[in-house]
Amino acid sequence: MPTKSPPMALLDRRTSTYATEVFQHLFEREVKRATRYRDVFSFLIIAPDPVRAQRKSLRRGERARYERVMTIIAENLTKEFRETDLIGRWDANFAVILLNTGNGDHVRVGERVLTRIAEYAFPPEISLIRRRTISIGAASFPHHGRDISSLMENAFTAYTLAQREGGNRISNVN
Repeated sequence: MPTKSPPMALLDRRTSTYATEVFQHLFEREVKRATRYRDVFSFLIIAPDPVRAQRKSLRRGERARYERVMTIIAENLTKEFRETDLIGRWDANFAVILLNTGNGDHVRVGERVLTRIAEYAFPPEISLIRRRTISIGAASFPHHGRDISSLMENAFTAYTLAQREGGNRISNVN
């Protein structure tokens, strides 16, 4: 008799966003749905900009603070995006699917998110830096890709570009 595998967690326990595996599954379904109905959506990669003090490996206790920063960022993302948009963890980052949002529209949404995070005052017991920023890489279906791998590649390339340009910005690959 085959053994049952443990149930997969639907949500990331720290941030209450979709767990990575669940988000990947929803991403696959959205690509299929958008392909079938000739719809559009945007895929965003979001992560905090590096702080020089954090570039060193996170020591014991610092990891918990970093996760608390991620929890606060997740709370702010949830407030800024629509209820129909999908927010999940993608490894150490966040990923977002903006349904029915084409190329260009995601920039306006991303700028609102950038402002919200940059204006948030993080408590000193959580973050040594009271004001934090994020970078966002964006790709739109079908403009930047028609499958998960090309959308991911383009979003991560855009994210890297946003960080290289100093962070606190949204970028897409043209």
